[in-house]
Amino acid sequence: MGSDSVDAVQTESEETGIGVREVAAASAAGLAGTIAMSPLLLAAWALGALNPDAFAGLSEIVGLGGNLVVGIAIFVVGGMTALPLLFISLAAFLPGDTLAQRGVSYATIVWVGFVFGFYRGDLTDLYAGQISAEFVIFAALTLVAHWVYGYVLGAIYGRYADVIVYDI
Repeated sequence: MGSDSVDAVQTESEETGIGVREVAAASAAGLAGTIAMSPLLLAAWALGALNPDAFAGLSEIVGLGGNLVVGIAIFVVGGMTALPLLFISLAAFLPGDTLAQRGVSYATIVWVGFVFGFYRGDLTDLYAGQISAEFVIFAALTLVAHWVYGYVLGAIYGRYADVIVYDI
């Protein structure tokens, strides 16, 4: 089994790559991370800082109209497929001593995209130095939510999968 420390794991050859075990562990870790971040996203939503239309917009992107339930499903599926797969392919190159710490680094990067995709306020005010209370609440709660996601993603993945270490 893998370890949470990249230095302490068994090194696999590059030919072995990412297999079914790693993909399954990453998917399960992504689902757990998505579930763990949900209370903070719900808090941002309840405080009016996170607009539900942002999630409904995900279903519009795939041509299913502005359906909130479908948008949330797309968000969850993305949190357990695309994001974890990207994480496991980049984990060896991220800052942090453990996979949980590397997950937090990764989640911080992902959060930047989340801000541009999900904040429904006017981001141009930031350039003028005007920061609204709504944006502060949105930024704080969603950043912490993403840190929780990344920590859980890295910790669970490190527990149940072997980490590929590349010789550079």
